[in-house]
This record gives sequence, C-alpha cells and structure tokens, in this order.
Amino acid sequence: KKSHAASVSIDESKNALLLEILFDENEIIKTGTWIAHLEAWAVLDRDHSSSLLGATEALKASTLRLPIVGKAIVDIQNLKDAVGSAVDVMHAMASSICSLSSKVKEMNSLVNELVSVAANERILLEQCKEHLSTLAAIQ
Repeated sequence: KKSHAASVSIDESKNALLLEILFDENEIIKTGTWIAHLEAWAVLDRDHSSSLLGATEALKASTLRLPIVGKAIVDIQNLKDAVGSAVDVMHAMASSICSLSSKVKEMNSLVNELVSVAANERILLEQCKEHLSTLAAIQ
C-alpha cells in the first residue's frame, strides 16, 4: 500500500507539473503575441517620429517666410498662403497626435498586462523549479 501511495503521489506531482508546463506554454504564446505588439509599436513610433519631423520642418519653412522684424513689406496673398499652410500642417499634426494618443493608451494597457504576466511567469518558473526538485528527490 505504501508503494501504491507513493506511486499515486508521484503521478499527481507529474500531472500537476504537466498542467503547469501546459499553462506556461500558453503564457509563452501570449508573450509572443505581446512581443509582436511591441514590435508593431516600434514601427508606429518610427513612422510617427518621421511624420512629426516632416511636419516640424514644414512649419519652420512656413514661418520662416513670414517677415517678423523691421519695416518689411508683405505680400498679403503670400502671407495668407504661408499661414494657411502652417494651419494645415498643425491640423494634420493634431489628427496624428489624437490617433497616437489612443494607441499609446492601448499600448500602455498591454505593457501593464505584460508586466503582470512576466511577474506570474517568474512565480510559475520558481514553482516549476520546486516541483522538479521534489520529483528529483522522490525518484
């Protein structure tokens, strides 16, 4: 009977370990998904930075055409066009920033969830290590 009880205990330990391993594999798949999200975020960030740089340069080009000192004479149509161009760029930037803001909130949520999963992974790995040590001691 003692041998049977030890066998059942070992089987239960093995089953528990297998369940944890399966759980870990599921978490690894989730982590892989998050890595894909983070890589997509890097692409989005690069594209946004490039867009922002272009918008900044366009704004500088528009504002540098405006006379701001001395007794400069201004062609009203050129001034109107320059200001209109600057306003258009600012509208495009505002739209881009609003779009990015929602993506930042979503990514922040995903990063927080990833931190939580990483902490759980650490705990599960410690538990797995303990179970393996127990199994090694039993055998």
